[in-house]
Amino acid sequence: MATKVITTPFPYTFNGEDFDYWSSLFEVWLKVFDLWKIVDEGFDELEDEVGLSEAHQRSLKANRKKDIDACNQINIAIEKAVYEKISKAKNAKEEWQILKKTYKGDDKVKKVRLQSLRLEFEKLQMKENESIDEFFERVTLAINQIATNG
Repeated sequence: MATKVITTPFPYTFNGEDFDYWSSLFEVWLKVFDLWKIVDEGFDELEDEVGLSEAHQRSLKANRKKDIDACNQINIAIEKAVYEKISKAKNAKEEWQILKKTYKGDDKVKKVRLQSLRLEFEKLQMKENESIDEFFERVTLAINQIATNG
């Protein structure tokens, strides 16, 4: 199986703002290079490889390579201040979990954010000088924000 070589860096550098937007684009980017699964699920790292079959050794080596590639993609797609938060992570999954917890928040933060977005949605009214298309755009944006955070 041929390995895909990533020659172009991810075009959007994450600076700590708008994580939902950046992460959705970045997830697709990683999927293109078959790296998302290793970031999302991780893999079982073994300290002792004695007694492993040749197939298992190849699989472990391939997972380690994917993990390094995924870490590299994450690290070059974030600013230095963001990198400092994940620099001690041991693998790509851990880096991603730290980013999610830091910039998207835990369940409590998500719940508060979602309540706020729902309240904004319920208060939406068409402005006097607003076209239907403009109002529809605001409604769609609100729905998308709720879906992203829900």
